[in-house]
Amino acid sequence: EGRGRVSEPLEPPVDVFHEAEEVMIVAEVPGVELADLELRVQDDVLAVSTRPAARRSYRKEIKLGCRVDKDSLKASCRNGILEVHLRRATD
Repeated sequence: EGRGRVSEPLEPPVDVFHEAEEVMIVAEVPGVELADLELRVQDDVLAVSTRPAARRSYRKEIKLGCRVDKDSLKASCRNGILEVHLRRATD
């Protein structure tokens, strides 16, 4: 038993940086590219997960602690380091 089963997704280590105008999230996701990742923002939570075809499996929900403009999401992934920038929401 257990052979051929997909392993449970790993929770990548994450740092959240609060700047005056934006929130920056840095996560360690070795073994995957930006194209392997799905990023979703709902309320003040960023959900990071890998697509089914990715070689490694990650899943993490990151509480941002403030409202953000989900349309402002910009992400890059280099050498296993995912960097996400989100502008703070203005009322």
